[in-house]
Amino acid sequence: PGEKLKMTDWHWFDWYNRPGVITRESGGNCCAGDPGRPQAKNKEEILLKVMRGDTVNLSNNEKNWFFHSKNPDIDQEDPDFNPHFDSLEGIEETDFWFEGEDGLDCVLVMSCGPLDLEVGEEVPFSFCIIFGQNNDDLIRNAVFAQIMYNNHYQGYTPPSRPNIKAVSDQGKVTIYWDDSAEISRDIVTGYSDFEGYKIYKSRDKGKTWGSPDKRIYDDTDILAGWQPLNQYDLTAEEDSVYCVFGVDENGECEVRGNCPEPCIRGRSIQGPDPLTPWFSLGNDTGFDDIRLVEPVVIDGIEYTYSYVDTNVIDGLEYTYSVVGYDMGVEPPYVVDWVSDGNGSFIPDTVLSNANPDNWSEPTGYQLIENSKGTTNLDPNFVTVYPGPPPTIDLSSVQVVPNPYIVHSMFPETEYLKLIRFTNLPSKCTITIFTISGEKVTQIEHENEDEGYITWDLRTVNNQEISPGLYLYVVESGKQKHIGKFAVVR
Repeated sequence: PGEKLKMTDWHWFDWYNRPGVITRESGGNCCAGDPGRPQAKNKEEILLKVMRGDTVNLSNNEKNWFFHSKNPDIDQEDPDFNPHFDSLEGIEETDFWFEGEDGLDCVLVMSCGPLDLEVGEEVPFSFCIIFGQNNDDLIRNAVFAQIMYNNHYQGYTPPSRPNIKAVSDQGKVTIYWDDSAEISRDIVTGYSDFEGYKIYKSRDKGKTWGSPDKRIYDDTDILAGWQPLNQYDLTAEEDSVYCVFGVDENGECEVRGNCPEPCIRGRSIQGPDPLTPWFSLGNDTGFDDIRLVEPVVIDGIEYTYSYVDTNVIDGLEYTYSVVGYDMGVEPPYVVDWVSDGNGSFIPDTVLSNANPDNWSEPTGYQLIENSKGTTNLDPNFVTVYPGPPPTIDLSSVQVVPNPYIVHSMFPETEYLKLIRFTNLPSKCTITIFTISGEKVTQIEHENEDEGYITWDLRTVNNQEISPGLYLYVVESGKQKHIGKFAVVR
């Protein structure tokens, strides 16, 4: 109990010799079990024996087909014969290794067990297929696969999602976010590898994050992402003194493993990502342009940064996301540019201080940014409507667009049409009439933060209104405002 089971058997065999065949098949002599073709009645028993490494009560053909040493001519007599693990060397010595234009049609059987299970008992089983360019690379990948398994199948992790808040106003939207991403650590490497922030903007609730010309394609012309609305990263100086493993309780850089003291990056992180150059690590901008002089507390959350977007139209819906991204995992050795003393710089291969434990050697790993989110339930995803705050004077109430011609700039569908009443007081009643005085519908508005409300152009009976001229009356307390709008199709 509690012992980790590992692979207990591994076997290879020619598909034309698979369990169930009576004699070896070929492309023109196939296939066991087809109409008129005999097959071994105990084929499942044979396969079970292969999975268990059991050679008892098998014919000589079956033993030769399913159990192999490095010398196929004397498999069973070979002193190195192992009934549980076939030899890879032996497969290249078989007659069928180069058979046919496509080479070997091979079956590989990996098994673990046998397990003693009660009726109805369940046992979880996990396995991993690992590749490598050579033996050392294979071992490194196997170690990393084990680390991922120990972390519940989690690989390298991005910084934590920032908490964001959007505040709308007339002609602008202000996005606030906190600095929680800057103190997060990769759960695999343990590195504090934060590098910067990207701000994204969407007009369709996050289905896309920009116009077609803002798309980013990789080196195979596959859509890889979107250019951010703006991007900010650590300055060269901040990068160079950034603590690789974060800071301890005394505010000093933690020192672990192979990281020398002081355990800092020691260099600037900027420019195209080395492994995914279609993404940028930033340009050492720093955060001065977005850092608040004093943190702002909204709904109990302290926000450190803000960004103002003035490229908006009042009443339209916008979605924003702020993501944190890391510097990726540098290879153990990186190319740095050093001064030659004559005003020029020359390349120099230096040991990377930012990856002291040599993760993902020899090439390193690309930058990772956290998810943009999909709904307002995600902390870094928010949908907002810019527009004026509530007003007291009803004389500035407007309908947008007016006239309404076929459609508006609001997010509409075939069945959803929208107009917006703006410059409203925090509490009011809007009543809409036809030009002949027939009441169409009534809308109640009550919002201390927003001086606008949308209407779906449908009557109180949920019928779409006809084209024509309409009157509306806005009432707030003793105030009343009367206006008109047109619908043209």
